[in-house]
Amino acid sequence: MITFRALGPGETRILFLRHGEHEKQVIVKNDADMIRIRGEVIAKTGLKIKKHLSSPAARALRSGLLFLEGAGQTPLTYCDARFGDAAMDLHLDITAVKADAKQAGVEPEAYLLTAEQYVGLMDDRGLDGAHALRNAVETNIGKTVLVSSHGRSGMEVALLALLGENNYAQRAAVVNGSHMSIKLVERGQIVEVLFGAGGLDIRYITDADLGLESESKSEGLCSKGCM
Repeated sequence: MITFRALGPGETRILFLRHGEHEKQVIVKNDADMIRIRGEVIAKTGLKIKKHLSSPAARALRSGLLFLEGAGQTPLTYCDARFGDAAMDLHLDITAVKADAKQAGVEPEAYLLTAEQYVGLMDDRGLDGAHALRNAVETNIGKTVLVSSHGRSGMEVALLALLGENNYAQRAAVVNGSHMSIKLVERGQIVEVLFGAGGLDIRYITDADLGLESESKSEGLCSKGCM
């Protein structure tokens, strides 16, 4: 069974949660059930969540609330656009991105990470996400904060930026699985990030870690081509 160590002086714990698979922003039943169960299991370790920060996107916000429902905890929830997904960028043609990604044979968010025309956008998104995380850390020393966000153009680029590695080559390494520290985050997955004087400590939490046999069907491409 998974355990969480006590926070040391000056440390903050972020639980990064990627939203579950959805249909028109509504989390599909299987993923909703699994997110609740993950919250319940983690709460049984004694971990207390003091604040919930979320992307304004309904699928991310709902996923965070499902996790807290399972955990039986009710911290205050705040939305922050810096935790949003690339589709929220007014200068991005999502329809074109999906069409190009389909032609390339990859999911849209992975395409955004590796297509040269989006290098600047992904650089900026990483910086925004990293700044939002640093703000959350600085204002919640000694606490655990749940952040419900998005994969690929959300969580991965923010973590890369925190490591000072959010560039085209490192993003491509994440997509092809060769990066040393950052992995692709599956829908509904939780990533623990410890911030302290010693730097970052990143742990990818799987259902096996939680003592669960995952029933999630959300791995790989979203059935509706969603992001």
